[in-house]
Amino acid sequence: FLLMHVSSFIRADIRPAIAAHKERTATKFRGVSGGEAVMTQLLARASPSNAQRLLDDDVALLVESQTKEVIASFSLKKRAEVELGEDLIQLAATPSSCGFQVHYDLVDIGVYLCAPKVQELFSVSFDYVSVKRDFIPDLINREIKLDAIYAYVLE
Repeated sequence: FLLMHVSSFIRADIRPAIAAHKERTATKFRGVSGGEAVMTQLLARASPSNAQRLLDDDVALLVESQTKEVIASFSLKKRAEVELGEDLIQLAATPSSCGFQVHYDLVDIGVYLCAPKVQELFSVSFDYVSVKRDFIPDLINREIKLDAIYAYVLE
């Protein structure tokens, strides 16, 4: 299903993103973190100096190069640098990983492609107020990763 922020408006062909999401969820694909694909987050390119970026968009993403699994998300509101822990570096060295890309040029557009399991995850936790600020960071930063989020950049 498609989950959108109330103020989201996109004018792009999202059919390739939907096809990639369906393929991952239909095959029960598990990325480098071992989590089941439950969401594809649609992103757009915007340089750090772009006037359209909001303070909430001051985020760096660590994305697996081949699968586009979002491995980590770092808020840069109150800091100017990011430290990668040993666990992330070891994850990059696994045979299933093709390496990572660090992105500071992407913004969340408020559109998410979701597997049915996302409804279940929302129903068991009352702590989620925002998909972007609560749900996604919670899934990404869990110590035991049962679920995975993937990035799709609209061009």
